[in-house]
Amino acid sequence: HTKEVQLQVNQILDQVNVMRDALETLNPDEAGSNKYMADSVDYNKFYPTGLYIGDKDDKFAGADGWTPPDDFITYERGWYKEGVLSDKMTFGEPYIDANTGAYCVTAGGRLTLQGYNVPVLAVDIYLEDISTMVGKYKIIENGKSMLIYHGKDKDIVMAYSDKKTIGTELSKYNEKEILGNISGTIKNMAGTAEIKSINGENYYLVANKIENCDWVVVSYVSEAEVLAKLNQLGLIAIFLMVGGIIIVGVVI
Repeated sequence: HTKEVQLQVNQILDQVNVMRDALETLNPDEAGSNKYMADSVDYNKFYPTGLYIGDKDDKFAGADGWTPPDDFITYERGWYKEGVLSDKMTFGEPYIDANTGAYCVTAGGRLTLQGYNVPVLAVDIYLEDISTMVGKYKIIENGKSMLIYHGKDKDIVMAYSDKKTIGTELSKYNEKEILGNISGTIKNMAGTAEIKSINGENYYLVANKIENCDWVVVSYVSEAEVLAKLNQLGLIAIFLMVGGIIIVGVVI
């Protein structure tokens, strides 16, 4: 599961960094940069609305032609403040997209481009698509995985089969819920399973960090289900062993 998420992260960052570097190298005028960005719309299912640019003078241009409302101040947006700190496209903190109203995370980075004052190039990755992918992961039968944004002062659900939890902070959940027991596992980040008692039932929890971002894949499954599976495998092994003895006896 972690490998699949890591593959998507690497693919997205590789793609948008190539776009960023090419745009900076070409350094076209405003019409040229708009035409270049237009080709990014629907280029990848995880960022269907494509690239956009915002700058220090509140100038904005998007590949999909979206026009910001009057109260939209480009340089005050979280994606701009985060992106201007890096000359490579990097992921920021999840937020509500002003364009679509959907929960998303932005990959953004500073670049040099004529017609703009300290511009940031960015692209929105919509979490519903990632949640659908992560929601399909199963551990044995009933175990599940989730994707968490692990920031400096908060942990946010980015992707999970229970979609109403997306965008919520783990701190709002109590210890009788799975989500209320995740933060400690993330802090340990051991990559090995921890056993935690949740609402009277033991669960195995494991957290694995995704490289090049502040994302963590957390998986869990009940201890009872693991033991049942082990017992089942043990019975199968015994059956196969006995079957082998019978076959050997018949041959002899």
